[in-house]
Amino acid sequence: MNLPNLVRRTIVPLLTRCSVCHNRKHDHPSSHDFVLDETIPKWKGWHCFRRSLASNLYELGVRPKVIQSILRHSDLATTMNFYVETSEAESRDALDKLLGLVK
Repeated sequence: MNLPNLVRRTIVPLLTRCSVCHNRKHDHPSSHDFVLDETIPKWKGWHCFRRSLASNLYELGVRPKVIQSILRHSDLATTMNFYVETSEAESRDALDKLLGLVK
């Protein structure tokens, strides 16, 4: 698999859509000008993709060891320290749960 080719031919076209008709730029009709849909995230590279994947899997409740395996890391600390990001809301919820147990 050629990853730069995958990005150029598949990923970027999926992320490049018209905000008016929601068609990909390649399939865009000539009835109006193409206006890029700014709500769709832009491709920022494989590292960003892997970080987002890890964080989203973690939010879905996937165990850290499984995420480590998917990313093919030899060390769980690498996965957790550099790839999984937790939100402030998650931290707040965790502290609220702990407070509920203590009361």
